[in-house]
Amino acid sequence: MSLLFIGLILAVAPALVSTPEQHESWGVQWHFGSADLAISLLGAACIALGIGISNADSGGRPVAVELSVDVDRLVRASNFLFGLVLVGYATWLVSAVTHGLTPDIAYSALMGESGASYRARAVLVTVPGLSTLTEMAPSLAVCLVILWRCGRRRAVMVSAVLTLSILRAFLNSERLSLITVVVPVVAVALLVNVSRGGSESFVRGGNRWAKAVYLLAPMLMLLLFAITERGRSWSSHYASRTEGGLMWFAYDRILGYYATAANNGAILRDSGSLGGWPLSTQFLSDAPGFGHLFSIYTPAEYHAWWVALLSTTGNPEFNNPSGIVPIFVELGPMAVILWALWGVLAGGLYRSCRRASVAGIVGYCSLCVGLVELGRIPYFTSGRFVVNVLAIVIVYLVYRGRAANRRGLEPGGSHYLAMRAQ
Repeated sequence: MSLLFIGLILAVAPALVSTPEQHESWGVQWHFGSADLAISLLGAACIALGIGISNADSGGRPVAVELSVDVDRLVRASNFLFGLVLVGYATWLVSAVTHGLTPDIAYSALMGESGASYRARAVLVTVPGLSTLTEMAPSLAVCLVILWRCGRRRAVMVSAVLTLSILRAFLNSERLSLITVVVPVVAVALLVNVSRGGSESFVRGGNRWAKAVYLLAPMLMLLLFAITERGRSWSSHYASRTEGGLMWFAYDRILGYYATAANNGAILRDSGSLGGWPLSTQFLSDAPGFGHLFSIYTPAEYHAWWVALLSTTGNPEFNNPSGIVPIFVELGPMAVILWALWGVLAGGLYRSCRRASVAGIVGYCSLCVGLVELGRIPYFTSGRFVVNVLAIVIVYLVYRGRAANRRGLEPGGSHYLAMRAQ
C-alpha cells in the first residue's frame, strides 16, 4: 500500500501545491480542479480495494521469511530474458542506423550539446513488437539481483542492462527506461538479502535501510533530472532564461512534469476523448500488424491530435496525459472495474511475494514502478507493461512458478536467502 500512497501523492500533490506563477512559466492554461482530484482518489481507492481483496486471508504481518532459490533455474530464466532484451536493443539499433543515426549524433547527445538530444530522438525509430522486448529489462534486473545475493555475480550482464538503460535515457530522452530498472533493483535489494539466520536484528536493519531509501529517493530523482535535462533543454534554451541555476530548474521541471500531467488529464476530461479507447487499449493499438483492429486511430494520428490539443490548451512540451483520469474519460464507470482488477493483480503479486515465490518477487518488484508513476502515465495499459508481464510469465514457466520446494531440491541445487518483513 505504501507504493500506492506514493503514487497517489505524486498524482495530485504537485498540481495542488503549484502556483499561478508556475502555471504561467510552464505555459499552460490551468484546468485541474476538484473533479479531477475526486477521480484520482476514486482510481486509487479501486486499486486499494483490489489489493485488499487479493490479500483478504493473508493473515497478520510476518517476520523475515526464508527464501530458497533454485539458482540453476533462475540462471536459465535470466539468460533467456537477457537474450530477448539484446534482441530488442539490437533491432532498435539497426532501425536507428537505417534512419540516420551516426556516432557523431550519439556522441553529441551523450555530451549534452545543444539540440543534440532532439536530433538523436528523431532517428531512434522503434520497431513495434521487437524493440519493445527491451521492456523485459526490469524483470531481468530483479532476477540478477537475486542471483547476486546467491553468490552468482553476473557482473557483465548487470553492467550491460544498466549501461543500455543509461544510454537510452540520454540518447532517447527517456528517463522512464532507467527508472523502470533502478526502482525494481532497489525494491528487491531491500526485500531480499543474504541469510543471517533470520534474526530479528536483521529484520530491523532492513527497515532502517528502507527508511533511508525513502529519504534519499527525492534527492536522487532531482539529480537524475538535473543530469538528463542539462543536455535536453537546459543548455540549449533555459540556461539563459532561468534564475537559480540547474538544480532549481530541475526541481521546477520535476514539479512541472507531474503537475502538468494532472492538468493534462483535466484538459482531456474537459475536451472529451478523440473517440474509441486509445489510451485504455494502447497495448493493443500499438501491437504490430493488427493494431488497427483495436483502434480507429493509429498511434501517430492520436499523437498528432493530442499535440494539437495541447498547443491550444496546454503546452506540448509537457505532454504526459496522467494515468488515472484518461481511463475514466474513455471507459466511464467501467474504469472502476478495470482499476480494481489491476489492484487484484498487484495484490496477488504482493501476496506471492510474501509467500516467498521467486516469480512473485520478480513480478512485484518489476511492476511497482507502475504504481509510483500512477499520476503521470497510463502505465498499466501500455505495451511496456504487457511485455514486462510476459517476462514475469517466462520466469514463472522456467522456474515452474515456485519460490522453493524446500524438501524437493537436490543437494546443492538451492541457495537460502532471507526476506525482510512485509
